[in-house]
Amino acid sequence: DKIPLNQNQKVNKRALPVPKRKAEEFVPPKGETQQRIFDCVAEVIGHREFGVNTDIYKAGLTSIGAVKLNVLLSEAFEGAVIRNKDLKENDTVEKLEQFLADLSQEEEFEKQEAYPLTQTQNGIFVECAANPGSTIYNIPFLFRLGENVKLRQLKSALEATVEAHPYIKTTLYLDENGDIWQKRNDDQPFEVEICQAMAKEELVQPYQLLGERLFRIRIFETAEGNYLFLEFHHIICDGESCGIFLKDMNRAYAGDELVKESFSGFEAALVEQKMRNGEEYVLAKKYYDSLFKDCDTDFLPALDHRDEFPGLGICLRKVPVDLDALRHFCEEQRITMNALFSAAFGFVAGRYVYKEEAVFTTIYNGRNDSRLASSMNMLVKTLPVYCKLEGEKEIGDYLRETGEQLMNSMNYDIYSFAEISRTYDIKADLMFAFQGDNFLFDEIAGEKAFRQELALDTAKAPLSIDVMVEDGKIVYQAEYRSDMYEEQTVLGFIDCLTAVVDDFQSKKLLKEISMVSKKARREIDGYNETDYAVEQTTANVLFERQAALYPNKTAVIACGKSLTFRELNENANRIANYLIDMGL
Repeated sequence: DKIPLNQNQKVNKRALPVPKRKAEEFVPPKGETQQRIFDCVAEVIGHREFGVNTDIYKAGLTSIGAVKLNVLLSEAFEGAVIRNKDLKENDTVEKLEQFLADLSQEEEFEKQEAYPLTQTQNGIFVECAANPGSTIYNIPFLFRLGENVKLRQLKSALEATVEAHPYIKTTLYLDENGDIWQKRNDDQPFEVEICQAMAKEELVQPYQLLGERLFRIRIFETAEGNYLFLEFHHIICDGESCGIFLKDMNRAYAGDELVKESFSGFEAALVEQKMRNGEEYVLAKKYYDSLFKDCDTDFLPALDHRDEFPGLGICLRKVPVDLDALRHFCEEQRITMNALFSAAFGFVAGRYVYKEEAVFTTIYNGRNDSRLASSMNMLVKTLPVYCKLEGEKEIGDYLRETGEQLMNSMNYDIYSFAEISRTYDIKADLMFAFQGDNFLFDEIAGEKAFRQELALDTAKAPLSIDVMVEDGKIVYQAEYRSDMYEEQTVLGFIDCLTAVVDDFQSKKLLKEISMVSKKARREIDGYNETDYAVEQTTANVLFERQAALYPNKTAVIACGKSLTFRELNENANRIANYLIDMGL
C-alpha cells in the first residue's frame, strides 16, 4: 500500500517484504529419491519453498551449508562420495538425482605402510625446516577441569578417542631419495600419563618432525587443581580436528562407543595425489590465472616499527553487536557471515594502501568431501582472495562477488597455495579468517572447563586477524609481528574493519563507505573545540605577520648561518615567485 522510506526519503529496502514465490510455481519432488534429496536440502537451507528444478544456491545454500549437505546426502545414499564441486555442477534436486544414479561405487583403499604428504603438509614441513626449534605450528590447549571430573575415566576416554582417530599417531620419515613420507602406526599403543606437577611455561615445546610422535596428551593432578593438556602439530591436525577430538572425547567419557574413522588423512593424501594428475588440476590452474595473472600483490600496511629480531604480538577487541540483525542482513544479501567479513577485510586492506583493489589470504576447513566430515587431519587450505573496490559498485554486488569467489576457490583447492604463491607472487603476509563460534571449547567431561592461554613464540604472518562470535559479541583477535607493527596500529585496523561492517549494512555504494569508527569520528570532531575562538588561517600568513612585527629578530639558524624574519620571508617569496613564473 505504501513504499517505506528512510530518514533521507529514499526507499528503505530493508523494510520491504521479502517476495515469496507462489507454491504452484514450484515443481514438487516425484519418487522416493527426489524426496530424500529434497528433504536433505530443506534441512540445510531451513525452508521448503523451492522445487526440484530450483537452483539450490538461489534457494539459500551457502558454502558452509554445502559441507553439511554433502554429509546428509552421503548418509541418505549409503556412503555416496559427494564434494562441494559436485553440488555446484548439479545445483537442482533433479540434477542431483541423476548425479547420484550415475555415481560409481565408493573407492576402496588398500592399507599401506607409507603414504605421501599432501601439498598443504609439504608446505608446513618446509616452513618448519626454515624455522627449526620454533613452536609456530603447535596447536596447544590447556584446560582447568571441573572439580567433579573423574581423572581415570577421562584418561580412558582420551585413549579411546586416540584409537578412534589413529591417524594422529602417524610419524614422518625421510627415504633414501630425500622424500618425506607418512608412516602408519595404527596398532602402536598409546597411554595418557597422569602427572602430579605442572610447569605451565614448559608445556609447549618444539617438535622433532622426523620420527617423533606429533601430539602430546597429559592430565595434571595438582594441589591448585586438575588440568588437561592437549597439543597437536599442525602437520597432522587443524582447528576443526581439535573440535572433533574434544567432542568424541566427551562422548567416550559419557560411555558412548566411538566408531573408528574409515577415511583418514592417509586416504585423503592418496585422493589428492590422483586428482592432481587429472583434468581438475588443469581447470583449477586456469581459474587462478583468470583471477591473479599480472595482479598487484603488495597490500601489507606500511610498517611503523622496525626491530632487529622478530617478535609476537597479540591483541583482542570485543564489539557488542545485534547478531540477529547481522544474520538477517546476510540472509537478505544471500551471503554467509564469512563472505561479509572477508569482503570488509578486503575493503580495508585496499583502502589502507590507497588502491582500488586488494589481495589477501584466508583459510577454509578443506572438508569439501563428504568422507572427511569426522576425520582428524590437517585439511585446512589457504586461499587467496581478490577484491575489486570500484567506488560505483553496489555493496550487495560486491558482497555476493566475494562470496561467489570464496566458493569457487574452495572448489578448485586442488591447486595448492604453495603453487599459487610461486606462480603469482602472492604471500600469506596479510591473513584473515572468520572462525564464527566453531572454536569455543568450554566443556570437558560434562563440566564447565576454563581454557588457559598458552603463548607460542612466533607469529604465522606479519598481520593476521581472526573473527569469532562469542556471547553476543564479535571478537577480533589479531596476531602480528611486533617488530613490524605497534599494537595501536593493529587495533586501528580492527576499528576500521568494524566501521566498514556497520556501513555495509546501511549504505548503497562502495564510495559511500567510511572506515572512520564512531569513536575516531568523535575525536576528529573534537579537535577544533578550543577554549577560545581561533582564526582559521594558513601558516604562511601567520609567518608574514610575525615577520612584520619582528623583522630583525633571528628566525632560523642552520649550517652555521642565520636569517632574520625579514630575510627568511624575502627568500621564501623570491622562491615562490620563481615557481609561479615557471607555471606552478
